[in-house]
Amino acid sequence: MQFANKDELKEAIREYAIVQGRNVKLVKNDNKRIQAKCVGHTRCPFILFASKIDTDEQTFAINTLSLEHECTRVDKLKYTNSRWLSNRFANKIRKSPEWDVGAFQSELLEKYHMNFSRHQIYRAKSLSKVIIEGSYVE
Repeated sequence: MQFANKDELKEAIREYAIVQGRNVKLVKNDNKRIQAKCVGHTRCPFILFASKIDTDEQTFAINTLSLEHECTRVDKLKYTNSRWLSNRFANKIRKSPEWDVGAFQSELLEKYHMNFSRHQIYRAKSLSKVIIEGSYVE
């Protein structure tokens, strides 16, 4: 699998970690290579190695990938912050701006099987409104 640049690969790793509910950490993260490991369990066999295809290009390719996990799901990840929520659900908030925080929280629990605080969801709604309408300064 190939990615246009390092940021796209890192975003794909984050999305995988969120959807699977695993605590994946970038162990090596430099301009030539990326190594991601699961830190949920000491012997979890999940590992991902990716490197640049060519020194002149920005394209990254996955060299080694083991998707097996021996660890359990976690209900809280550092990747799932209010900025991620606002980017993910900006369209839904645009369609229904009066979306209740409790309904938002229950949908997140159903969709991602993760717990989000009410304050985190409130901040995500505020950030989404800034994305949709623009800030007062702009």
